[in-house]
Amino acid sequence: MIHRALQSRSISLRKMLLFCGIVVGLMAGFASAQESATNNYTCTGAELATESASYASMAFCLPPEVVVEPEGINEANYSSGSEVAASMLLDGNRVELHLLYPCQPPQGELEPADLKPYLEAYDPVFTQAAYNESITAPILIGQIGNLKFVANQRNNQTLFLVTADMNLSDETWGVFLENLMISINDGVAPASNCPGVTSPETTSTASELEAEVAAAMEEVQENETATASPSQPETVESTEETIATGKEKMAADMAAAQAKMDELKKMARK
Repeated sequence: MIHRALQSRSISLRKMLLFCGIVVGLMAGFASAQESATNNYTCTGAELATESASYASMAFCLPPEVVVEPEGINEANYSSGSEVAASMLLDGNRVELHLLYPCQPPQGELEPADLKPYLEAYDPVFTQAAYNESITAPILIGQIGNLKFVANQRNNQTLFLVTADMNLSDETWGVFLENLMISINDGVAPASNCPGVTSPETTSTASELEAEVAAAMEEVQENETATASPSQPETVESTEETIATGKEKMAADMAAAQAKMDELKKMARK
């Protein structure tokens, strides 16, 4: 969820007008990223994956002077669905990507206004959001507190939300969104607390075994922690380890993607 405290001060809507030009980029595929690479942008990517499954692939391009720092990927449930969230820092400003899997998914293509109830169900703080209603494409652009955000529908199962700190420059934010590509793995969803829904099967026996081992290890660690120091929160250490692991995996994925793209560019020059 949107976990940072929101600033109470109001921020002008005029900055959102810049995003009118990024709609086509959000709906485009990786071809946009490849084209941008010829404009002196640095392109990279990562798998949005946890120990449970791989949910999507992403790629984006940014000017080489923008410092990209991966933070991590995690799964979570909310009151009426589940999500996969990834976060990174662009020049020290946090950008978060959320794949939302509502318990009652859309039955068809949604209009922009139809996206709002899904965001509000995900986090009630979106009832306070200010939207740019001038956008006619099936995409929501808005701001809430110290965050700016973009949301759209990826398929009948998944909604996509991107948030960024308001301190991230409009230029960097626009380039990031214009060259961002997300490819959703259809039929794969995180474990859910939705009524009548069982946890989805992972894509391989190996993944199932890894999940079972991880769950068993977690139970052992929790029991040991409870015995050793019952007065300490049981989730602090495991949370820190999960964040560290997610950050390392995301960094490795991005490094591997960058190396592959560099190799392809070299081949293209021959």
